Amino acid sequence: MMNREPSRAPDLAVVIMAGGAGTRFWPVSTEARPKQFLRLFGERSLIQLSYDRVASLVPPERILCLTFTNKAAAEMSERIRSMLAACAADDEDFARALEAFPASRVSTLDSFCAEVARSGCPRWGVAPDFAVDKAPDAQSLRALAIDFLLDRR
Repeated sequence: MMNREPSRAPDLAVVIMAGGAGTRFWPVSTEARPKQFLRLFGERSLIQLSYDRVASLVPPERILCLTFTNKAAAEMSERIRSMLAACAADDEDFARALEAFPASRVSTLDSFCAEVARSGCPRWGVAPDFAVDKAPDAQSLRALAIDFLLDRR
């Protein structure tokens, strides 16, 4: 159950890494039933247990949940919201967490890192309109680099 002590570190932020395709714990965990939503150790899912461990340290809006794909981030956001809604009817702490959930962050690791990098662009002298390489771009750059190296050997 949640630790109901007031926040002790308002400037602290917590990152919960939750992702994967469900292959490590297969057949228990699958793409449709990711491990973070399984109840492996009692009545609470792994992501609920992660939240329980940090709930007394930071308010919900200071918790960042990261995953690896946009699809997984959208699904995780909806599952967390649904879990909070299901618990909110019987528990005022969950009702407050549900109310605060729109301020929470569920994101991909790539987009969060790009946001951090963009926020520091003026300090580092980098243009804030940089682009994050995608796999096809990386393949094109690799081919260009190989051609460059072969031309100069």
